[in-house]
Amino acid sequence: MNLLNTAWLISVFIFFCISCNQELKEIPERPNVILILTDDQGYGDLSLHGNDSLNTPNIDFLGNQGVQFERFYVSPVCAPTRASLLTGRYHLRTGVYWVTRGAENMDPGEKTIAEIFSDNGYKTGCFGKWHNGAHYPYTPNAQGFDEFIGFKAGHWSNYFNTELDYNDDTLKTEGYITDVLTEKALSFIRKNREDPFFCYIPYNAPHTPYQVPDTFYNRFINRLSIGDTAANIRRSTIYGMCENIDLNVGRIIREIDQMGMSDRTIFVFMTDNGPNGDRFNGYMRGKKGSVHEGGVRVPCFFYWKDRITGGKKIDGAAAHIDILPTLVNLCGLEFTPENPLDGIDLSEYLLSERETRTPDRKIYNHQNQGSTLRMFPGAIRDQKYRFVISGQDRYSLFDMEKDSGEKNDISGRNPDLTEKFYADYVNWFNEVSTNISTERRIPIGYRESPVTCLPAHEAKISNGLAYKADINGWAHDWIVNWDQQEDTITWNIQVAESGEFEFILQYNTPAARTGSIINVSAGDQSIRHELSKPFYSEILPHHDRWVRQVEAFEKDWGYETIGKIQLEKGDFQLKMTALKTASGEVAEVKGLIVKRL
Repeated sequence: MNLLNTAWLISVFIFFCISCNQELKEIPERPNVILILTDDQGYGDLSLHGNDSLNTPNIDFLGNQGVQFERFYVSPVCAPTRASLLTGRYHLRTGVYWVTRGAENMDPGEKTIAEIFSDNGYKTGCFGKWHNGAHYPYTPNAQGFDEFIGFKAGHWSNYFNTELDYNDDTLKTEGYITDVLTEKALSFIRKNREDPFFCYIPYNAPHTPYQVPDTFYNRFINRLSIGDTAANIRRSTIYGMCENIDLNVGRIIREIDQMGMSDRTIFVFMTDNGPNGDRFNGYMRGKKGSVHEGGVRVPCFFYWKDRITGGKKIDGAAAHIDILPTLVNLCGLEFTPENPLDGIDLSEYLLSERETRTPDRKIYNHQNQGSTLRMFPGAIRDQKYRFVISGQDRYSLFDMEKDSGEKNDISGRNPDLTEKFYADYVNWFNEVSTNISTERRIPIGYRESPVTCLPAHEAKISNGLAYKADINGWAHDWIVNWDQQEDTITWNIQVAESGEFEFILQYNTPAARTGSIINVSAGDQSIRHELSKPFYSEILPHHDRWVRQVEAFEKDWGYETIGKIQLEKGDFQLKMTALKTASGEVAEVKGLIVKRL
């Protein structure tokens, strides 16, 4: 090879290397994502939205310096919103139709946003309220999150110095829960600052119970003057919670900025439904649990420094189902949906200088009540109208451009349009609920998660048995009035793999009531055991500002091993009865722990 050819080859090689380096530099670094979701914080619980009773400068910063979706919709209650947020699909498609007793469980086969990020090399963490399944394989760690600290059920009973779930273990914490969750999220961020991360922070405030540190409560109690002592205390607590959330959002923003990661971190802030009570809500009709505008329209802000032009407001309908496809595109993730998505990619509206209105579309809402799946109430929202259906042939139609407070029902003057909305809703419901099953079984026996607690609130109880706090048996409640041999406590279970299982009763009973004989059976297998160890606890001290609504208080609980039985793979009814009642009540029952041996 002559010298000229050699020089030419060297020149080509150098040019190729330079070109490659330039191309690599032009490829944007994969951005981090911090997705913040608050619980029961309404559209009107921000100073940005005209509430002059509180101050939320850090959340307002995300809205003012980022992009605000003016008409962003979620579901009327917690678990359905979370399922749609995590999957990009309407909640009924995912198996979720209510908030307790297993109806909040998201099908394990759903592909979550955490799994998508994880598949693309991201570290994933969830810090707060999960509420889409308390048992493996419904849990956060089974649904794509590397790290989880928080709680899995629908609410928590104590916000101070509490014990939280930490992956498959527990973690004792010190301080107020929102502060704790923020610090755990920041630890995750610091640990993974060299890797792209997806950090999901579903705070549980300002959901009840009414607990907040004095500093935040005192800002309002002497300032608000509603005229009703109870309302004044409740609102002071809730607004204090909101300002505490804002302080913690500020902590995260500042930490990201100090680490020099603002230009490669996408912030998303949103809430899960309308406000939990009557208070300022932007003059909309409805609150939590309602399919009217005020029950489902919430804040949603995107902030990405130097990438998304700040100060822009996007009109038109957007929703929780859009978050997944939007983040997938903004982060350049590889993802082929296995199930049809209901959401659309909104990234062009976020990145464009011109696009300020999403395309005309219909957003559907559904609100169930209890373990029986019902078609109504429901609603449809398009750019102009809100159609609300409260029952069979009971509906209303509102022109939202002229009547944003939904005061004038125009369905009678528009029969054809009303009939079309009604038919659209029925067709939608029938489609998205086709594969849903309301028979919920608690899975046990997975080797990945060998210990399962069958909680009292997921049992079926008969005769004179009752729940201590509320007739519905919300999370953390316990069973009382067990004083008859005819009383039965039953859990529907699904054994994932045959094996031997040990059963441990979680209970309270004083010494005077020991000696009862209980029987635990599944199929043709059963155990008899005399309850011999007394254990009794009073209600633990709490930090409630006002009488709690439905949440159970905390108690300490005793644990007594009942025995072991062999169970085959399959579905069973696991039944607990008393063969002998020693004296009065057998025990207060918090749960039955099942351990695969």
